[in-house]
Amino acid sequence: MEWNNKNAWEKNKELHIWIFDVGRGLSAFIRTPHNYGIMIDCGCSEDFNPFTDFIKPELLPFLDSYNEEGYNRSSELAQLIISHPHVDHFGEFMQIMKICNPFLLTTPHSNPNSNSDPDEFVNWELVKNPEG
Repeated sequence: MEWNNKNAWEKNKELHIWIFDVGRGLSAFIRTPHNYGIMIDCGCSEDFNPFTDFIKPELLPFLDSYNEEGYNRSSELAQLIISHPHVDHFGEFMQIMKICNPFLLTTPHSNPNSNSDPDEFVNWELVKNPEG
């Protein structure tokens, strides 16, 4: 696939997956056959930030904005999935939310209508990244 051509991206109906090693964890990016982006975890290491170093400059410009019928909001990222609240899995969360405005944000125990114990829900206001 020709990676620097938006037309080629739109015509290509293959699924593409990139997996990034960020030290203790990993991050993955999926380009769907409909040319939408899904990111699974968004950690980084001191040496490499998958979002800043690769996804933002090399992938986002070629993806279609996601806008489900009936909604007015479009997004450069169709979905951001956070597997669990450890910093090596969500270190770039705020930057991604600011830049990409993901259409869907999926976190563990994020459905208040589920039968899960409310004490298990992620309280994002309490989650902080360490300095540096």
